[in-house]
Amino acid sequence: MENEAWDNIIWASSPPSLVASKVLTKFQYHLRDMFEETLGRNSIFFKKIWQRESGKWGGGSRLVGDGPDINRASINFSQVQYEGILEKRLNAATALSVIIHPRHPHCPSIHLHISWTEMKEDKTGTWRLMVDLNPGLPNDEESNEFALAVETALGSYSQRARAEGDKYFYIPTLGRHRGVVHFYLEGFASKKTGENSFEQDIVFVENFAQAVLDSYKSVLISSQKRKTSQDDERKQLEYHTLYFFQVTTLDRGSIAGLVIHGQNDIGILGSLPKYVDRGLLEIWLEKMSGPQKKLQQQILEVLPHSAIIEIDDEVKKSLAKLIRGFYRENPDAMKYLARGSILPHSNKKHIS
Repeated sequence: MENEAWDNIIWASSPPSLVASKVLTKFQYHLRDMFEETLGRNSIFFKKIWQRESGKWGGGSRLVGDGPDINRASINFSQVQYEGILEKRLNAATALSVIIHPRHPHCPSIHLHISWTEMKEDKTGTWRLMVDLNPGLPNDEESNEFALAVETALGSYSQRARAEGDKYFYIPTLGRHRGVVHFYLEGFASKKTGENSFEQDIVFVENFAQAVLDSYKSVLISSQKRKTSQDDERKQLEYHTLYFFQVTTLDRGSIAGLVIHGQNDIGILGSLPKYVDRGLLEIWLEKMSGPQKKLQQQILEVLPHSAIIEIDDEVKKSLAKLIRGFYRENPDAMKYLARGSILPHSNKKHIS
């Protein structure tokens, strides 16, 4: 059934989108292999296929992690394409989005996003590159090792990407960041002269992805050797709650994805950790104001009424429905979402 569902998806046919798809699906499976090897023999990933309008306008696959060493893990490849709708300005958006929350409290979570967006109007496209390291128990040596590897891969773009990442992952309500290392390049295209500029950018993107894979593997190997305590587990739960808070109230990528369509809700919210602390969410509610406070109040109402909340698939569905309805009814509230200096293409260009 999975193979049949995959075969029924109609993919973008433009040469750049075909290349982007090939590169990103390659890294999807490279990452899966690395995580299964590094997190333990009992850590396995199984595939889920989703379709946009029964595959007519794209779809994708998510590799969902399971096992005793995984809190939550999802490696998502997706493509939404509108080649057959002339009035849509977007031609295709092809993306790899990865989130790993290891169970071990000393192993940091990681978020990685790489996407190629191609517009009809000028037949050009740009890349979005994002990665952030999210430890519940920060280790300066490992964080610096990871940051150096990514900076080396990004080269002359690293300073800009670091500044944009720090801006994007800042949480104004709490006066702190989600994560300790953040890189974000929006609208990237080197615009080198000559016919091979796209091919050169592909190499750049592949080097970035490989640097993230290799450096995070190194961090996992060292961090999972440390002993844990109940206090460590408590700090991890607090950090996972912060992660949940940022995604559901600020993260532009996740929220725009939910608003655009409702056919991959569980995949889009695959970044949410398995457990969060209701008490912390209620404390943070009191610090909020405006539309986001109203949204947070509604989020607390749909969450299970327990001290420690399990974010299972049914909870994700409820959250997705709530968030989508909130922003469709209050589109001006989108201005409060996280952003860098370059605002991504608005979901108004390809919403249906």
